[in-house]
Amino acid sequence: MAPRPRLLLLIGNTSLRWRVERGGELASGGAAPVGEPPPEALRGLARACDAYAASVNPPRLARIRAELGLPIPAVGEDIPIPIENRTREPARVGADRLLAALGAWRRAGASIVVDAGTAITVDLVAGGPAFEGGAILPGLARCAEALHGATALLPRVTIDRPPQSALGRDTEEAIRAGIYFGAAGAVRFLIEKLRAGREGLPVLVTGGAAELLLPALPAGCIVDRDLAFRGMAAALDAARTRPAP
Repeated sequence: MAPRPRLLLLIGNTSLRWRVERGGELASGGAAPVGEPPPEALRGLARACDAYAASVNPPRLARIRAELGLPIPAVGEDIPIPIENRTREPARVGADRLLAALGAWRRAGASIVVDAGTAITVDLVAGGPAFEGGAILPGLARCAEALHGATALLPRVTIDRPPQSALGRDTEEAIRAGIYFGAAGAVRFLIEKLRAGREGLPVLVTGGAAELLLPALPAGCIVDRDLAFRGMAAALDAARTRPAP
């Protein structure tokens, strides 16, 4: 009998994403706001698949389990992530960063991972595989919200495409240019610093704003929205083949 497909759930701070994996290949998927009940399509997949989750939002993971009526093992908690964590505080590194690093290792070996979501992380993946650490900065939407919320006159803006120019001719354009090129410049600088002494290291870009940031990043960056899902699949494969204690 063929094994059941696996439903992989990524539960973040703002979105719930899922993919179905069949025979080692990532197939259909979807996304929903993290605060909403699971859509009916996801409920159907959960009944037809073996479900696993990775989460940086523990309360939402508990709600998803209750809403789907399934225990749903958590990768990073119930199932170890097979990557060496070389940071000083390994327990504080989110499963999403470790899984993206593992997915990048599976695809490209030693590399730099830029994950552009609620936060933007720029992390170094070394041979082994090993997660070396990296940098965290606010995502584009969070910067826009913070600027609006902390000032009396600056409007709330949405950044859904790269600005045409760094020269904003009105307040909204100036905010978009500052946030977008400021974030892209920070990411470019971090890539340069992490590449020092590691020339030719590939850069993989993932997360909801990956395509949005790509035009302002160094040439040759590779967009892969599935890095964390690839890492989840790798962790599940490793757990399946690990000898029983």
